Amino acid sequence: GLLVRNAASFVLNLVVTLFATFFLLRDSSQIMRVIRHLLPMEESSREATLNRTSQLISVGVVSAGVVAIVQGFLGGVIFAILGIDAAIFWGVVMGICCLLPFGAWLIWLPAAIVLAAEGSIGRAITLAVLGFGVVSMADNFLRPILLSERVHMNGLVIFISLLGGISTFGMLGVVLGPVLVATAQGLLTGYVDSREAAR
Repeated sequence: GLLVRNAASFVLNLVVTLFATFFLLRDSSQIMRVIRHLLPMEESSREATLNRTSQLISVGVVSAGVVAIVQGFLGGVIFAILGIDAAIFWGVVMGICCLLPFGAWLIWLPAAIVLAAEGSIGRAITLAVLGFGVVSMADNFLRPILLSERVHMNGLVIFISLLGGISTFGMLGVVLGPVLVATAQGLLTGYVDSREAAR
């Protein structure tokens, strides 16, 4: 029951996000025109703020891709070490699941359950421990590092944005949380700069 509810909630969030992304891309020029009109800044400061915010969002998306690739690679290596068939294929699938983001656990957890059911208890425990401690936890280490270096945000702030994003948006918050915080930072910095320049 709980698994079905969680799966249904995730699918709903994913569908809403895809629809929102579609309309944002389709109406981006109109949206940007409204934003330019609403921002209480001079033109030079406003454009600098919008450019900075665009860069921050791009960094968030690129970081999500890098983390997904690393998690898929780690998952594939662990599968290969444990002698699980089609390790490369499952590594790619794990990377895709992390990018969507479902999470790599969607692959390694059922694999561990299958190993346990087949009597390979040691391999099952090893896969579960490495899956959680290495593959899934890689996100918590890599994403704050990548974002803090590129967007000059404090690592603790990024970690909190990850937790807040997950609690608000579910697994999609892994991407949306840092992006929203980075965007807010860009807008706030631009506004402060414009106010200081106006003095």
